[in-house]
Amino acid sequence: MDDKEWDDFPRQMPGLTVIPWLIWVLVILMVVMVTKAFAGPIAEGAGDNGAKITLYNDPCKLKEITNLANRATWNEKGKVWEGCFGIHPYGVVLAYFNDGTVVIMPVDIFKQVSGA
Repeated sequence: MDDKEWDDFPRQMPGLTVIPWLIWVLVILMVVMVTKAFAGPIAEGAGDNGAKITLYNDPCKLKEITNLANRATWNEKGKVWEGCFGIHPYGVVLAYFNDGTVVIMPVDIFKQVSGA
């Protein structure tokens, strides 16, 4: 029996063309486009003082928050605060904003954003 050295094997696989690579690139682009299509606002809730809290499907932008996965914004009198939110099984939305505000709101005050 003939012993082969590892160096005897071909460096490239014969018969491979560019087409499989193009197919993989197209698949990755489609996944990225679908992911972007589902990102965006999913619900809004308004408070008594004209404040509007918007919940998004996007990941949280605050690096220091690790236990609230999704993005939220608080818009009041033209100012916008960035935050994160999570939904508790008891039917409340927990949110933390970059000014240090912690908010607990019932899910019932939120309405689905049209088109979401």
